[in-house]
Amino acid sequence: NDHPEQQFIISESNCGICVPYDEKKFAEAIVFLIKNPGVAVDMGTKGRLYIEKNRSYNIICDIVESVYLNLMEGKIQTER
Repeated sequence: NDHPEQQFIISESNCGICVPYDEKKFAEAIVFLIKNPGVAVDMGTKGRLYIEKNRSYNIICDIVESVYLNLMEGKIQTER
């Protein structure tokens, strides 16, 4: 559906179809992918590569570690 986080990932990676939260629109997207298996495979490949590069646990762990280290070193100011 068109959840902001899902929209962002889909637009960044071109890995899917983002539709409104509506069963008819969702069904239309599924039918499109069934009728276009090459597109579906391409989107699946792009999605996997995007997640491995940007959203894997290793990547997220590195981001969180970096934020904590910057906080500890005073490079990031927190709201009080």
